[in-house]
Amino acid sequence: SFLVFNYRYLQPFTAQFKGSSNPRPAASSVAKSLQIVDPTGNIKAELNVEIAYTDEKRSKGLGYRAFLATDSGMLFIHETPKQYTYWMKGMEIPLDIMWVMDDTIADIIPNIPPPIKGQTEDTLERYSSTVDVNRVLETNAGFVEQYNIQIGDKIIFDQ
Repeated sequence: SFLVFNYRYLQPFTAQFKGSSNPRPAASSVAKSLQIVDPTGNIKAELNVEIAYTDEKRSKGLGYRAFLATDSGMLFIHETPKQYTYWMKGMEIPLDIMWVMDDTIADIIPNIPPPIKGQTEDTLERYSSTVDVNRVLETNAGFVEQYNIQIGDKIIFDQ
């Protein structure tokens, strides 16, 4: 067996001893563990997610990646709750999108295909939540079905 490390997510050993008053990380994304639980607290799924805090990271999202590990995803954090619109620009893999208000899954769009090769930006389909949200969770297509993710389920992660 072997381990693979992504240097962008490693912190110097001394960093764990430094306090910070900044609630957000300095980097545009960080890896975090996230759980999805049913309303009674039973764990349905666990994911390693990148957190997209900046406009630049939210704009690129999971685009231009040929692969996403089955236990991975991206959590987009927005300052203001509203009906956000996403598209599949640069996507090479199909996705499930879970629209989240605070910690509750409020809407789900499963099995969104990547764009057709050569498709222009103005012809890309846009996907929006039906309710106001302040977080968006993207995973591989099929995740929602595999783990029976439902509206009303909760996400739990350390901010």
